[in-house]
This record gives sequence, C-alpha cells and structure tokens, in this order.
Amino acid sequence: MPERFAGQDLSGHAFSLAELSGMDFTGANLTGATFVRVKLDHGDLTGAILRGVRFTRTSLVGARLCGADLTRAWLRGASLAGADLSGAKTPGANLRQADLSGATMTGILMYGATLSGACLPHASLVRADLTRADMGETDLSRADLTAARLVETDLTGARLVRAVLRDADMLWARLRQANLTGADLRGVRLFEADLRGAHLDGADMTGADLAGVRLQRGRQ
Repeated sequence: MPERFAGQDLSGHAFSLAELSGMDFTGANLTGATFVRVKLDHGDLTGAILRGVRFTRTSLVGARLCGADLTRAWLRGASLAGADLSGAKTPGANLRQADLSGATMTGILMYGATLSGACLPHASLVRADLTRADMGETDLSRADLTAARLVETDLTGARLVRAVLRDADMLWARLRQANLTGADLRGVRLFEADLRGAHLDGADMTGADLAGVRLQRGRQ
C-alpha cells in the first residue's frame, strides 16, 4: 500500500478493512469511492474531491478535510472527532449520528445537509452555512456558531447549552424544545423563528432580533 495518494484519480475505488491512518490524499479525486471499515485517522484529504463517497464504519478522527468537496457524501455514524473541515463543501451530505466533537468547521458549506443526532460539542462552526440543514436532536453544547447562517434550519430538540450564536442568522429556524440554557444569543437574528417549548434560562439575548418569534410563555 503506497503512503501517498495525493493528486491521484481514485474515483470509484473501493477501500475495505484498510489501515490508512496518516495517509496523504490531498487533491485526490475520490468521486463515488467507498470506504468500509477503514481507519483514516489523521489522514490528509485537503482539497480532495469526495462527491458521493460512502464512508461506512470509517474512522476519520483528527483528519484534515479542509476545502474538500463532500457533496452528497455518506458519513452516517462516522467518527470525525477533532477533524478539520474548514472551508469544506458538504451540501446534501448525510452526517446523521456522526461524531464531530471538537471539530473545526469554520466557513463550512452544509446547505441541506443531514446532521440529526450528530454530536458536535465544542465544535467550531464560525461563519458556517447551515441553511436548511436537518440538525434535529444534535448536541451543540458549547459549540461556537458565531456569525453562522442557520436560515430555515431544523434544530428541533437540539442541545445548545452555552453555545455561542452571536450575530448568527436564524431566520425562520425551527428550535422547538431546543435547550439554549446559558447560550450567547447577542445580536442573533431570529425573525419568525419557532422557539415554542425552548429552554432559554440564562441565555443572553441582548440586541437580538425577535420580530415575529413564536415563543411559549414560561420558557424564558
């Protein structure tokens, strides 16, 4: 097994039961490739084309995916703790129940992605675009979503305890039953957002735009 796959055309390639930790896939074309029970911890996939890739029971702990194209990729249940996805593109990707604890996702494009049930505590999502993403029941405790775009995003039942959402765009977001205890919501735009049943104890909403917000009494 070579130590480097950088720049190679590996589209449609099947990787199975392989130990690829630390491997170099920078700029590689992996369109439609499959990874089954593969260990890619701390691998470098910077700028790689991963459109439609299926990662099944694959570990990407600490991997670098900066600027990678993960459009419609399958990452359900994948281990991505501590991974760097800064500037990556993941529209339509399936990250349901994935572990993204402590991941760096600055400026990531996740339009329409599925992250329901995913774990993202302490993750950095600064300036991330999560428009229309499904983030129901996600754990975003202490995550940094400063200036993130969460327009029409479904955060039903999400855990956002002490999360930073300062200056985020959350127009028409669905936050029913979400836990925003102690969250930083300063300057957030919540125009016509649905916060019915949400927990807002100790949340700082200084300067927030609450026009048209649906908010159940007794939950502030």
